[in-house]
Amino acid sequence: MDFNELAKRYLTQDQKYIKKRSKSDPINTKDELFDILKVWKMINQDPNCQIGKGDTGNTPWLYIQLQEKVFYMNSDTKRIGIQEFYSNKSNS
Repeated sequence: MDFNELAKRYLTQDQKYIKKRSKSDPINTKDELFDILKVWKMINQDPNCQIGKGDTGNTPWLYIQLQEKVFYMNSDTKRIGIQEFYSNKSNS
């Protein structure tokens, strides 16, 4: 999938945020998660921008299900945190 298709599929129309994913519609592969984060990170360069527009830090924004385990990222996850996560990609 090319960059524009990824942005259209996974980002909000203004491309500031990742589209919210519910627990009933989680991301199911590491590759999909890395694609989503990569396209968002490339567009949003401010280290303090957030992946979602939730009101508080305790707002789950992205659910990820890998095998039987379910994880989530909160809406206030910042680009700098995504950068750190991405730098440890090989450890996953």
